[in-house]
Amino acid sequence: MSFVLRAAKVEEAQSLSVLALRSKAYWAYSADFMAAVADELTLSCQQLLSEQWACQVAEGKDIVLGYALIDKTHAGQWQLDALFVEPQAIGQGVGRALMDWVKQHMAEHNITSLIIQSDPHAEMFYLAMGAKRIGELPSASIAGRMLPLLELAV
Repeated sequence: MSFVLRAAKVEEAQSLSVLALRSKAYWAYSADFMAAVADELTLSCQQLLSEQWACQVAEGKDIVLGYALIDKTHAGQWQLDALFVEPQAIGQGVGRALMDWVKQHMAEHNITSLIIQSDPHAEMFYLAMGAKRIGELPSASIAGRMLPLLELAV
């Protein structure tokens, strides 16, 4: 699969939010679950405008195939706020390329640690990218649901 990485554009906030929902739905979550997490998966124009956030997209021929969003608001330790890939592109190297960009961006800013609150279905991907499980955190959207907490050291 052929694609290039580039910075996200402010006007893409809504379409990237919809991509996130399609990507999350890949795991066959219920309609109620998807409705409960919709706000959490919404990317804002303010995030894309702020220097406290970094967003990179993978773009194929006339289509955005995925994106990664880094929250840089915590000095010294960034958080991966989102990494989503179009369902038809999962397993095609898009996620790996986006994680490589995350690592490169961290190195360029002398950041040595990235926190990832992962969907349980994505945990193996992040472990394969070099992250280590350091615990669990409660979901911000689903009461009683615990999510893997990972750390990527670069």
